[in-house]
Amino acid sequence: MKPLPWMNKRQAEEGTHEVASWSDLRQEMERMYETYLREPVERIGRGFESLAPWGPALDIAESDQAVTVRVEIPGVEPSEIDLQVTGNQLTIAGEKKEHSQHAGEDFFHSERRFGKFRRSVQLPVGIDAEQVTAEYDHGVLTVRLPKSQGVKPKRVEVRSPASNAM
Repeated sequence: MKPLPWMNKRQAEEGTHEVASWSDLRQEMERMYETYLREPVERIGRGFESLAPWGPALDIAESDQAVTVRVEIPGVEPSEIDLQVTGNQLTIAGEKKEHSQHAGEDFFHSERRFGKFRRSVQLPVGIDAEQVTAEYDHGVLTVRLPKSQGVKPKRVEVRSPASNAM
């Protein structure tokens, strides 16, 4: 049973009168979304990327002793990275400068990001800000944030009346 008397664009152009399936309806709605909403909104935003900071991709890992944050920021000088820990928030900011060597070239496609970047993350636990270390290698910034003593796991022995009698 076909639930809706819907024809997609192809069927309308071909003049077929078959009723489309849900998947055809979904594909048509996705196409309309891309055509009328997503692409125009993206075009509006183009040209303003250099004005707003961008956020580099990062990974956050947690062990018993520390939280480790790895951030991909290739092409950035370590001296251009501003790293701050405030309470349970880590903020990484800086600027990736473009060194243009493309004289006489027109870009067909370009996805690399340049300009100021900023990324703040809420850390899952209390951090000992005095012990934070950072290392930059091959375009990846690794920040190691040791947990404060109060939040490190502590093993607690479970007692029972039977164990006290021995």
